[in-house]
Amino acid sequence: MKTILFECKKIFSEKANYFGFILLTFIFTIPLFLFTTAQENRYENELQYLRANLEYGEQAQKQMESEPAAAHILPDTIERNELLSAYIDALISGTDEERIKAEYAYEKKLLQNMESGILNGLSIIEQQKAVLVLENLVKNDITKVDDSFQASAPALNYVARIFSGTVSSSLIFSICALLFANIYSFEKRKNHINFFNVVPSRLGSIFLAKVSTATAFVTLSLVTPLIIAFLISAFQNGIGDFRYPIAYSQNGVDVSFMSVTAFNSRSLLLFLLFILFLSSLSFFISLFTGSLLMNAGILLSSILLVESPLLQSDSIKNIAHLLPFSYADPYKVLIFSDYNSPIINPSLNFQNGVICLLIYSLIFFSVSYTIILRQKKF
Repeated sequence: MKTILFECKKIFSEKANYFGFILLTFIFTIPLFLFTTAQENRYENELQYLRANLEYGEQAQKQMESEPAAAHILPDTIERNELLSAYIDALISGTDEERIKAEYAYEKKLLQNMESGILNGLSIIEQQKAVLVLENLVKNDITKVDDSFQASAPALNYVARIFSGTVSSSLIFSICALLFANIYSFEKRKNHINFFNVVPSRLGSIFLAKVSTATAFVTLSLVTPLIIAFLISAFQNGIGDFRYPIAYSQNGVDVSFMSVTAFNSRSLLLFLLFILFLSSLSFFISLFTGSLLMNAGILLSSILLVESPLLQSDSIKNIAHLLPFSYADPYKVLIFSDYNSPIINPSLNFQNGVICLLIYSLIFFSVSYTIILRQKKF
């Protein structure tokens, strides 16, 4: 217990260690105060887009009426224009329930036309996702939440936006990596390591105290800002519906959905396990160098691999699920793909992520502990 208290005191006495908490709190909460848009103004851009589509659709309808060759698709075009017009009217003067039912009817018709080949150029998978979400909202009488990163989102949906990449996971993990590098290199940078090695405590106790306090501190530096953002959002807009659906496609063919509660809990678990992995890797590096720049540089360059084309190469795709840094973007792991980001590897999923990150963390911690026992010092 004394060793843990000593490590806690050392971490909390270093003022630089607070930058992570402060920066993440700012990043997570600032949209709640900046991105405030009136409800009626939020539909303006969508209305402009829909009206342009309706105008284009009505022009196409007139052309089809004078062309016998287009007679077989004319009924679909007329129905699509009528549904679009009803959707526009619902956006302007309808209730939330009327808006979502009108949108569902229109988007469902678009999907039918896309699947029959009448419409093309759009992603059928993304349209299937949109229809599945709307169908679930209508069926369960759930209010639709704006997809943009708005301050009006209920707390559960707001946190889901954070996990969905609106705030880059690479940025979040980079902040955590800098914290670990600063904490684990502290003794060697301050030339306290020789004194620390003669402290009359068992190496195992010191090892556990170091890694547990550092990991707990960085974890709290991430989780506490999330809780603050959740509470502020809940106070402003309510908690939200625990059943709110989030669509995904695991194989690029079939579409399914999970609740926002499941998405947030799985995202958080992957975030925490990746932090554990960063802790194990940073501690391992600290055994060989006391350089903050060296430790942080290795961690940051590894995190940025997830943004690199390297993971898209054919030689890496098939083994991506075996590499821990493939899980540095939990959104892609859980949602698998979207229109702009195709599936890298179907095995890159939640279950494999949990196993992979735990195994790599255990390996680095075990190897580090073995090195300490052989050297009989840190």
